[in-house]
Amino acid sequence: MSLVYEALQKAAKEKNRFASPPAPVVSPQPSPTPVIVPVAPKRFSVIWITGGSLFVLTVVVVAGALMILKKPDVTPAPVAPPVEVAAPAPVVESTPVVPAPVPERPAVNTARFKLTGIMKMGDEYSAIINGHVVTREQFVDGAVVKAVESDRVTLTVNGRDVVVRLF
Repeated sequence: MSLVYEALQKAAKEKNRFASPPAPVVSPQPSPTPVIVPVAPKRFSVIWITGGSLFVLTVVVVAGALMILKKPDVTPAPVAPPVEVAAPAPVVESTPVVPAPVPERPAVNTARFKLTGIMKMGDEYSAIINGHVVTREQFVDGAVVKAVESDRVTLTVNGRDVVVRLF
């Protein structure tokens, strides 16, 4: 029987050989209170923020000063050379010339045509008269557009030509 007993003990030793030893029993200890260590602010980032703010402020102040101090671009008008005035011609007595009477024509109210713009599309000009975009040979408020130029429009009203200028 001693052989069987020895064999069982040997088997138990072999079995426990690869097992980890039992963990020691540790009594619970109170957890330590966390220690808060104050951290000094990074001076590097404070310097960059302050420097950036001062730079932006400087740019704004300089731009404002330049806008205030900027003089308008005014070129002096060319001066015309003096005109020599000749002595007046001697007065000669003659019979007065009376102009021939001009037949009266009905006046055309050019104030009813308001030219607000002229634009060039390709080779042809268009005009804005009384809020309507018109080109040559179109009608606008009882008139026919005869010609559109860069600064004026010629209209035909009741067989009479009227020139409306762009102011």
